[in-house]
Amino acid sequence: MTGYSIAQTALEDPDEIDNFVAAENPAAAQRIANAIFDAFDTLAERPGIGHRRTDLMKRAVRFWTVMSRYMIAYREGPDGIEIVRVLGPGRDVATALR
Repeated sequence: MTGYSIAQTALEDPDEIDNFVAAENPAAAQRIANAIFDAFDTLAERPGIGHRRTDLMKRAVRFWTVMSRYMIAYREGPDGIEIVRVLGPGRDVATALR
């Protein structure tokens, strides 16, 4: 299994999602957090999955959706993948990726 790293710009994304959801439903927040971190492992194991959005990024960034609502943006590198952003619904993806 190759590994993953989390870009500086994405370090707080999972916590922000967790805090937002936990305010209304702590159990759901835990399920979402687990699904996001499980997806990181899956992406590290299979870095070619996901899709590209050339309308948003010219760089080689792939996107993977978790629980039909949360988008993980990642890129492949020689030492595994780098998580670029984790975005919840309602986020402007193009702005967040600048």
